[in-house]
Amino acid sequence: MPRLPMVKRQSDNRRAWVLVGPYVLLLTALMLVPFVATVHKALSTAPSLTFTLLSNPAKALAEPLSTKNFTAIVSDSTARKVVGTTLLLAASVATLLCGVAMFVGYHIARGRRWSGTVNAIVTFPSLAPGVTIAFGILWLFGPTGPINALLWRTLGIVDEPIAFTGTLFAVIVGDMALFSTIAVRMVASVYEMIDPVLEQASESLGARDSQTFRYVVWPLLLPGLAAAWIFLFFRTMAAYVAALVLGGGTQGVVVIPLDIYMQINSLGMGGTIGTAAAMAVVLVGTTLIGRAVFLVLMRRAFRERLGTEVL
Repeated sequence: MPRLPMVKRQSDNRRAWVLVGPYVLLLTALMLVPFVATVHKALSTAPSLTFTLLSNPAKALAEPLSTKNFTAIVSDSTARKVVGTTLLLAASVATLLCGVAMFVGYHIARGRRWSGTVNAIVTFPSLAPGVTIAFGILWLFGPTGPINALLWRTLGIVDEPIAFTGTLFAVIVGDMALFSTIAVRMVASVYEMIDPVLEQASESLGARDSQTFRYVVWPLLLPGLAAAWIFLFFRTMAAYVAALVLGGGTQGVVVIPLDIYMQINSLGMGGTIGTAAAMAVVLVGTTLIGRAVFLVLMRRAFRERLGTEVL
């Protein structure tokens, strides 16, 4: 393919920047500047409730900085519990969803029987609001819901309705429902990049289905599956709807986003804006690290297969 003339290339670059420029400015105004102000507030020792870097930059530069808000997260048992619960929840949801997506995604990608129906069912959670899904699960497993009615009143397996709300299991179920579409679609797209001819060749040589999956499909699937796990892990870390509705709110299973909400709501009554800002920085920082690892895995896994750069 002949190289474009230098003038034409410069013109294309200018046109690209004209199109991208407004988005970059909007991103800077709505995300980058507030994040920098949040980092400054997390490091600031001033008791002010305002974000000084936004309201008075000159005064903010003169404020002393300290890491006490971050060390408080490590030293405080409640904060450690919140971080630990969030990590356990995110790891559980990502692992379970990847396990489910391995089977459902393969069924959809290979166009097996009823794959269209399965795909429609998987797509539904992405079409409904998260709060609606959470309340649907709450009704299904609630004290008067059909699950408890079957186990308690009809079958008599349990002596009383099973407590569901306010448990880690409830939040795991909620987040799995919310992110099931993303998980299945991501893993199904990885299967679609694996040529079915490889599986057919393995079967023609006498390999069983389990052997074909273990020695042919699994090595090709693993990088994409790892990338999906990382994406789901950090996506779950930032979620709070299931914890708010199914986890019992502020008195039940508390995750980092919910703790930030609680800290802001209780300002002046025990909550501090500095602690909330530190928690927000921890959440955003870990998410950015996860995003970087996700990009590395995606590029290594699919650059050669797609023949192009993966963003």
